[in-house]
Amino acid sequence: MVVKDIARNVIDALPDQASMDDIIHALYVNAKFEHGEREIRQGQGAPHEQARQSVPCTVLDFGARPDGEMDNSEAFGKFIDALLERGGGTLSIPDGVYSLGETLSLPPGVSLQLTPGATLRAMDGFKGDAVVETRVADEFYEDQSIRGGTIDGNKQELIGLRVPKANRVFIGDMLIQNALTKGLHIGVDGHYYEVSVANVRCRVAPGVKAAPGSIG
Repeated sequence: MVVKDIARNVIDALPDQASMDDIIHALYVNAKFEHGEREIRQGQGAPHEQARQSVPCTVLDFGARPDGEMDNSEAFGKFIDALLERGGGTLSIPDGVYSLGETLSLPPGVSLQLTPGATLRAMDGFKGDAVVETRVADEFYEDQSIRGGTIDGNKQELIGLRVPKANRVFIGDMLIQNALTKGLHIGVDGHYYEVSVANVRCRVAPGVKAAPGSIG
């Protein structure tokens, strides 16, 4: 079948009200599939395990449930372990409220990315003194990012986000709320460090006594 016939079949399969953008997208997708099938026939396709590891995934793939009730600590831990097996990566959190029963500790090499509609919320009886923290290592770790979404201390005596020792860490585009000890704490122990903070808001409910933000 010639290329014009393939294109005609793709267009004919679309509904009559399809827009020009719909037609272009359908032709693009078809071309990508044709390219992939051709590579497989020529023995150029990636092995299954390699392809599986290259596909982006989120914490939902490890059993997390964004219902605001289930303790997702175990699912987050499994995701972190999987990332470390691949040499590191990004802990991707889609929209929803993810309850945590203990501190989410980010090891060197693992960044945290929440969508704007994602919230990490401390459960009642939370174990730990920070909702999220970067894990202290023997050496400074570099090029880590923590961004997006909301960290919620659930009106408990907690630190929202604690970065005790780091170099070249970016924190940005997030809301930290209801953490009554501190919203954001960046520790300094006398060594060189570099932490960039941009567009981070710390807040608590009106009338609640708290220290919503701290650096140092």
